[in-house]
Amino acid sequence: MTRYRPAPPPSAGLATSWQHQAAESLPNPLLLIGSAGNVESCNRAALLYFGLELTTRPYAELVAPESAEALGAAVAEVLRGESPADTRLNYHTTAGFQPMESRFYPFTENDRVRGCIVSSTARPDANAHDVATGDGRRARHLLEGLTDAFFSLDDEGRFSYLNVQAQRLLGRPSAELLGRRLLEVFETLGVEKGHWPEALGSHTPGVFEQFYEAQRSWLEVHTYPTEAGLAVYLHDVTQRRSVQQALRRAHDELEARVRARTEELEEATRRLEAANVQLQHDAFHDALTGLPNRALLLDRLSQAVARNQRHRAQGFAVLFLDFDRFKVINDSLGHAVGDALLTALGKRLQDCVRPTDTVARLGGDEFAVLLTDVPVTAEAVRTAERIRVALGEPLQVGEHQLSISASVGIVASELGYSSAAAVLRDADIAMYRAKLGGKAQHRLFGPAMRDEAVRRLDLETELRAALTQGALEVAYQPIIAIATGKLIGFEALARWPHPRYGDLEPGEFIPLAEEIGLITQLDRFVLRRACAQVRAWQRQFPGLPPLTLSVNLSSRQFAHPELAAWLEETLLELDFDPRNLKLEITESVFMASSDEVLRTLREIRNLGVQIHIDDFGTGYSSLSYLQNLPVSTLKIDRSFITRMGEGGESGELVQTIVAMAKALGLSVTAEGIETSVQLEQLKRLGCEYGQGYLYARPLSPVATEVFVAAQGGVEEV
Repeated sequence: MTRYRPAPPPSAGLATSWQHQAAESLPNPLLLIGSAGNVESCNRAALLYFGLELTTRPYAELVAPESAEALGAAVAEVLRGESPADTRLNYHTTAGFQPMESRFYPFTENDRVRGCIVSSTARPDANAHDVATGDGRRARHLLEGLTDAFFSLDDEGRFSYLNVQAQRLLGRPSAELLGRRLLEVFETLGVEKGHWPEALGSHTPGVFEQFYEAQRSWLEVHTYPTEAGLAVYLHDVTQRRSVQQALRRAHDELEARVRARTEELEEATRRLEAANVQLQHDAFHDALTGLPNRALLLDRLSQAVARNQRHRAQGFAVLFLDFDRFKVINDSLGHAVGDALLTALGKRLQDCVRPTDTVARLGGDEFAVLLTDVPVTAEAVRTAERIRVALGEPLQVGEHQLSISASVGIVASELGYSSAAAVLRDADIAMYRAKLGGKAQHRLFGPAMRDEAVRRLDLETELRAALTQGALEVAYQPIIAIATGKLIGFEALARWPHPRYGDLEPGEFIPLAEEIGLITQLDRFVLRRACAQVRAWQRQFPGLPPLTLSVNLSSRQFAHPELAAWLEETLLELDFDPRNLKLEITESVFMASSDEVLRTLREIRNLGVQIHIDDFGTGYSSLSYLQNLPVSTLKIDRSFITRMGEGGESGELVQTIVAMAKALGLSVTAEGIETSVQLEQLKRLGCEYGQGYLYARPLSPVATEVFVAAQGGVEEV
């Protein structure tokens, strides 16, 4: 049930209290017409004449068609601000058509004509006062024609009049209700009192809503105090309330949906912000270890460089780390173990430095440590030593206990850097030098290292060009039968006559070729050129037994399953007898051989090509292992030959190798023979072949040709 409230003034244009009372007391209709022609407000008499649903209706609907032209002219005249107009119009009233005299007045606000006020006068016997009090035959006629219920009460709250609709609403004829008190009747009918006691005691108009159970409808009750008592209109607003409730439910649903959508948007915003934070974190951190990445390290290093430029006392240092043998662990135990190892190594590095320092993963197994506020370089060296000791402790990774070391390059701010990239570049150079020095080493960067790095970079670029253009050369070192002193063949050795750096030794560019993936191309270049050259000498000296050719092959050659096929095709093309070719492979390659490598070696051996184990003695091959290899010759490493004569140990080792080779049916070649004493010892031990400076250094093709011509003969093997 709605709360009882005083009725608002019907005339919004007559807003003050005395104006409202004056308008409501008029017996004749009074209406306010807006500039658009709609009824905006009215008094009580107008409601009685024209019906309750009056406001917002076009005023033209209240008159008969024949009065429309006169009405339009009168309203237009007033809206133009001219004198008030009087006209006689025929109106639609609740009792039918009725002529009225109407006067039009301009209604102004802020000195502007906003509309017009229409005051209409009917016959005196049909005035609004008669209708409001229920008196008069015409008033009764009008009230009986209403579609809404109307009744009047005397000053004691007794029914004094009920129209037909009121009688239907209460379910009782007028004869049973007249003279009875309203509240008593409601009690008898089971109607709730609601706001009726409040309305009966009020001296001002009021309005409230009440649910009428008998009709299952909501009524809007309008009460108007009169001189005789109270006039009451009851308007059925069930449909309006239903629409309002539907609109309210729709509004609530819409509000709930908006609220839910707002919450979704807020949640999406929170997720987006969280994702943005995560993206920013991921942009500057390594996904595997969670450590700062290269970008974040460079940012912090740039700040350290800037601080050092402003205040030299605020020094810094960078340690560039590359873990030794990590690839072996990663390949043998799997990437999952490798990833877990890298994460554990990152944590161990963090334990070795201060919270203000930065440990970053640059990629792969490369890490860097930025030390800030380092007063002297010695502090960076001490940190590198502390890391070396910490890494010496085994790491438990899953079910594996692993030990690993690192090569560390160190750069200090004392060299006066102006960019972070230059610092990291030099640290990388120092790390590379440390790795060349062996495992678990650290090197402090010096300017000379940069020159060497530039030289190395130049060599990388130029080596590619040299191989493409055929600018490399092949030198030939004679191999001699020790017992007879006769030539049996040559070992082909690559040489690089560099236009700026002079003649480069294999020890400088062979490792470089391995690092940059050119060793396979280099090996095949040497083999092809040497085969062609030796075959030319064989034709040049047809009276001599065929010269043999020994060529070194790197381990990467055997990663190519088509090696044997390529070799067969090349030898056929060059018309080179496979029996005169000897491929030299280091002992370490044999020790690490897979089934695929052994299969390739057997395919090559089946071509007739001989296979020699180069640098024998450095890998400690077992006798049983040698029995399963398709080899024909062992080449004793030069380091053992060089030490012969200095003590008995090296001589005994050479003797053991020779004896073992004879037991296996293999021949033996000694490398690096430089003195006659070494030669005599090898001869006594029964070593069959030898090469070294005692016989000849590696020779150019022209010098080799002279050497062959000067030989009294060639030993046939």
